[in-house]
Amino acid sequence: MIGRPRTLQRLLIALASTSAFVLAACGPSLDTLTNVAMESCITARNPIFVSGRGANALDTPLSPEAERLAMKLRYSRGVSIFSQIAEEAPNQVTLVCALDMLSHNGDVDARLFIERYLKHPSPDVATNARLLLDRPIPKGL
Repeated sequence: MIGRPRTLQRLLIALASTSAFVLAACGPSLDTLTNVAMESCITARNPIFVSGRGANALDTPLSPEAERLAMKLRYSRGVSIFSQIAEEAPNQVTLVCALDMLSHNGDVDARLFIERYLKHPSPDVATNARLLLDRPIPKGL
């Protein structure tokens, strides 16, 4: 009997180690993917906002990596994350980037969320929201 709890303990340790290894092998976390996508977007578009041309922010395309990540995050958790980032955005470039990432989802909830920004007090944000709603939804991954 004394040997069995140790065997169970070893089995649990081995299982936990294997699980950690498998999870690590799955790649970057959702937070990491989100941060990389947002940083890429903000880096590309911040100079446009700083120069006072925020309504033209979407003229600067996302990097291929940011575009790939936006497409990878096209599911309900991604909608939730980018909606939260938009609601808590400290500035217009962060808000527009979150809305852009969100627009890749294309579902009704994402579109309804973006529509709320059509009446934003900043004309730059409202213009970008309109452009995001008017553009075709990206296909595939």
